[in-house]
Amino acid sequence: MLAIMQLPLHLRAVAADCMSFEASSRVEDPVYGSVGIISQLQEQIIEAQSELVKTKSEIAFHNAQQQLQQQQKSSWK
Repeated sequence: MLAIMQLPLHLRAVAADCMSFEASSRVEDPVYGSVGIISQLQEQIIEAQSELVKTKSEIAFHNAQQQLQQQQKSSWK
């Protein structure tokens, strides 16, 4: 509690919330606490970014195929 009192007044509520969150996280996961939650979220972000890259490349591939088909149709006319 002494550490909070040394902070500027406008940061004390945020610090108390952070300490409360860490305490709750330690109850759920005594070894990793909030670090475990952060690690899980980082993994989810990495997976989502990977999926996004894959989806964007699939869209680009399909767009290129469609453009090629349209060019072939117009050259046949």
